Amino acid sequence: MKAYLYFVEGDNDSEKAIHILEQSGICFKKIAIDKHENGKSMFRDLETTEIPSLATQETVYVGLENIKIFANNAKP
Repeated sequence: MKAYLYFVEGDNDSEKAIHILEQSGICFKKIAIDKHENGKSMFRDLETTEIPSLATQETVYVGLENIKIFANNAKP
């Protein structure tokens, strides 16, 4: 499974989400919306402005709590 984590560097919840996903073994790509040239398009593409947000092939998990739930239930 490939997932995309949209985050802001230095944001506490974003850093926690990165740690949770790394510990879970889920394959994901980090997209720093404040640094990536296309990062701000997340607002249009994901239909959310909340960070962190994790996009998978099936759905978008918005916010740290939903990312935690996804990581606990997902298989790498």
